Amino acid sequence: MALSAYITGAKTINGIAKIYLIDKAVREASEVTYSVSAGAITIANAGADVDCYLIKPRLNTISFTQPEESDNTANTYKYTQTLEFPLQAYNAALIDMNQEMSKKNFEFLICRVDGTYVLAGTEQNGMQSNGGDGGTFGVAALDQEGSTRTFVCQSSILAPIVTYSEFTAAFNLIEA
Repeated sequence: MALSAYITGAKTINGIAKIYLIDKAVREASEVTYSVSAGAITIANAGADVDCYLIKPRLNTISFTQPEESDNTANTYKYTQTLEFPLQAYNAALIDMNQEMSKKNFEFLICRVDGTYVLAGTEQNGMQSNGGDGGTFGVAALDQEGSTRTFVCQSSILAPIVTYSEFTAAFNLIEA
């Protein structure tokens, strides 16, 4: 661990532009491996690329948090990574996708509006569905339609930074 001085720069634009969904079991069965050091992740791929799927909201409606929980007596800590996003529409394809997302563990590449890429759910169990809803229909014209997905995982590290070029060298980006 390295401590260093820090000075806040100019204000940056915050938010999440899009995310990519990765089936953790498929990635682990492949030859794509991760190595995390000093807040950054290195991706190695000795075989075929792994498919990952674009989820892009109509508006900036994706949130990602990593609150720390610590036990000072035992000198332990963990981060609870939580990712929440809407799937705006209600059709057969999204019903099927919602049901599949409830059954599996995932990793998510999070693309921030400022161009930074973060990889969440990289530790043992990945991110698991932890609620949301399968489908909502509003009565008013501007009410939310569709579903909201929430994924959570416990991690001993904060979600590390990855370069887009390194990610695309190991993953096949499927963008409908």
